[in-house]
Amino acid sequence: MDPLRARFALTLVAVVLLTGTSPMPARADDEFSINDVGTVKRGDRDVEFSADVDKPDLVCKFKIKFADGFVLTADKAESDKKGKCKAKVNMPDWRAVVGDATAKLVVQTKKDEERGKASRNFIVRDHRG
Repeated sequence: MDPLRARFALTLVAVVLLTGTSPMPARADDEFSINDVGTVKRGDRDVEFSADVDKPDLVCKFKIKFADGFVLTADKAESDKKGKCKAKVNMPDWRAVVGDATAKLVVQTKKDEERGKASRNFIVRDHRG
């Protein structure tokens, strides 16, 4: 190893030992997916959004964006002992939300460290459809 690379490696080791952290940026280390929502109609109550995060005590934040641009944020949900997050929301009852919608999920530790993200598209139908 040439002297310049040796110095760099030694400096990198010193930074890790002195600070206890890596100088490399933190990355989310898990991949998640939102479970199928099923048939959703405008005005539906208690529509469940869920995800398997494989670990207990993680915080799940669901947001739903509708065809008209309206964004609905569900209450934070904590994963259970089996690593499942669930949140229930009431769908808006105005006609403009009918169409394509996207559910987004952010998974964090209780210390607000991001673990991963997911999204899933679904369709909001009209009452008669």
